[in-house]
Amino acid sequence: MLLAALFFVTGVHVTAVAALNGVLAAVVVLVSAEWLREATGSAGPWSDVVAVLLVLPCVLLGSDKLMEVALALAILLTGALLHLRGSRWSLAVVGLSVFARPEFAVFFLLFGLEDVRRLGWREAGRRGAAAALVAAPLVLFLLHYFGTLIPNTIHAKSVVYVMSLSQVLGQLPGDLHAPIGLPPLVGGTLWTLAAAGIVRWGVAAEDRRGAWLVDGAILGIGALVIPIVYLARRVFVFWWYPPLYEVPLALVLGALLMRVRGVRRNVGLGLAFLFPFVPVLLSVLLAASSTHRALEQLTFRRGARSLEYIRLGRYLAEVAPHARLMAAEIGGLGFGFDGKIYDGVGLVTPGALAYHPLKVPEQRSGGNVGAIPAAYIREVDPDIIVGYPLFLTDFLGSDLVSRYSLESLPVFSPQLSKGFPSPLAIWGQRHILVFTKVGHG
Repeated sequence: MLLAALFFVTGVHVTAVAALNGVLAAVVVLVSAEWLREATGSAGPWSDVVAVLLVLPCVLLGSDKLMEVALALAILLTGALLHLRGSRWSLAVVGLSVFARPEFAVFFLLFGLEDVRRLGWREAGRRGAAAALVAAPLVLFLLHYFGTLIPNTIHAKSVVYVMSLSQVLGQLPGDLHAPIGLPPLVGGTLWTLAAAGIVRWGVAAEDRRGAWLVDGAILGIGALVIPIVYLARRVFVFWWYPPLYEVPLALVLGALLMRVRGVRRNVGLGLAFLFPFVPVLLSVLLAASSTHRALEQLTFRRGARSLEYIRLGRYLAEVAPHARLMAAEIGGLGFGFDGKIYDGVGLVTPGALAYHPLKVPEQRSGGNVGAIPAAYIREVDPDIIVGYPLFLTDFLGSDLVSRYSLESLPVFSPQLSKGFPSPLAIWGQRHILVFTKVGHG
């Protein structure tokens, strides 16, 4: 709905989405700084410093994928700030964040329980009623348009991806390790140990009076519950998920660090010691705005691949505007292609889920690979099939291949990969395959 309103004003442009994400990321940092000011009573610049050093890197690692992470965090933290200030509308705002990311239901529940404890059932009931009133239009829209409150993507991901505990653990740190080149699990372990040290230090030194500690505990507990649920349910943790719990945790850690006696004068040194990747990350982000060499970073290759999908989608729209297309990743393609698109993984096209999960290794290389079932291709009989070889293992081993002609394209266009000594790859894939049904067009 937000994107529809944006495109109504600006037209359908990726840059408009990027600009919106930039604004939302800035809102997250500004609200975080205000929350820190309220929680610590600091009138100086330290709240802004901590928000920039701790919160900004986390939120940028989610918002640079042009996903809904920055929006969800902006709404959640605004609600948290209102709650800290005692606003009766705080629960309603936190409730809105659940529509952006369902995981944030844990924060809504925790803030609601705190309202009951602190205000009693009657006043908490009034705030709950206000939250229901604000949410009602969105609930009615979802039921009318989709017929359900639970997005199909949640069900689809639980069916398609078959993850081991170690795989989920390796994904939980997200991209925080990337700028200093540490393996994900090592980087995440160091980050977690640093976080645990600050928490223990802060709780031991802080007198426990004040609403800020309860509200901070809500953010911290919620931030821990989300990855625990991911582990318990063996969820595929996409790279834009970790900021959902890393940002609230970073905010609480910043507040604890600022409130520990005698630390405020050394906060810059402490943060620099615990998070040496921050200046490196910010420099990479700045470099990305002016040079294609940012593609050397996997983080930016993932974003560039979306641009390549858009370019390919527009090309296919020109040469085969009425074709029926199937792909494993349809976001960028759908942005450029106006014809009928089938999502072979089933996140958007539920009919594909009847053929998932695929077997490993016969039909896909791993349980964390969202590949297209050959049986679904046989049922739909699409005119064009697009995907990396990684996503087409089952199809490439079937008799269906003989029905299509193949065009193999570089994953990144010459304009983006110019100057690199060898072809760029992502997830080990150097080509994207475009299969066109023989006789089509």
